[in-house]
Amino acid sequence: MPLAAFPKCFLEDMIDRRTMTNRDWLDLARDHLDVDGVELYWPTLRPFTDAQLDGLRGHADQAGLQLPLMCCSPDFTQLDRHAVEREVADEIQAIRVTARLGGTATRVLSGQRRPEISTDQGIELTVSAIERVLPAADEYGVTVVMENHFRDYFWSLPEFAQASDIFCEIVDAIPDDAPFGVQFDPSNTYVYGEDPLALLERVRSRIVSVAASDRRLVEHPGGREPTLLHGIVGAGDIDHEAIFAILEEDGFGGWITLEDGDDPTAGISDLQASAGFVRRLMARHHLK
Repeated sequence: MPLAAFPKCFLEDMIDRRTMTNRDWLDLARDHLDVDGVELYWPTLRPFTDAQLDGLRGHADQAGLQLPLMCCSPDFTQLDRHAVEREVADEIQAIRVTARLGGTATRVLSGQRRPEISTDQGIELTVSAIERVLPAADEYGVTVVMENHFRDYFWSLPEFAQASDIFCEIVDAIPDDAPFGVQFDPSNTYVYGEDPLALLERVRSRIVSVAASDRRLVEHPGGREPTLLHGIVGAGDIDHEAIFAILEEDGFGGWITLEDGDDPTAGISDLQASAGFVRRLMARHHLK
């Protein structure tokens, strides 16, 4: 089972400030992290040329790292048909780029939880859009992985399919033999107030990749509401032992990708701690 890392803590530097590139991210991972590859965030690649993509893949090869996963966040839950078509086209482009970079999986989401979109409408819009990107996934040899998600970096509203029942209804609507599966993220389910292990049991036969993440409840003085903070994997409330026991039982051999906190000043040290924790879990559960 290979291990990758996602640059969550560096997204502001990569997107807003433009002070960090994907090549920089590869260099950091090569020099400081015990990982086999890195997950890329789709907006950090645009605009691009095929020559630039080939150069990035070559840089990864020289670093001894793979580029297996593309983190894409299509917003399908819109009543504007043309807007949905643009999202479908963008996801297809991301699939093509994933393949050119040597990757095997491109993430898909449902979209934002807009108040004017009913549950049935949102499910129908999402399933229809996913069905339209599957031929491209099949053509390029890439698996589309739907993540149980919270909210994308660019979104103002949370994920439409944040509730497990809605998420599973969408997943179940896509045939088992399609180039489609699940990227399971335990902390996103926890944030919604649901049990990550219960969701894992429901989707375990469809899991292609796993986002290793954690959350912990932080109390505040003065009667303020406690908050759930993203942080080092293994230092929060997620029962990773139970999750990895299920993965071991199922003979899981896909990618695990690390995702921890938002603080860039602690980014590499936190990712190092997360990688060490997950590597120990992998060894303990014979997932190597």
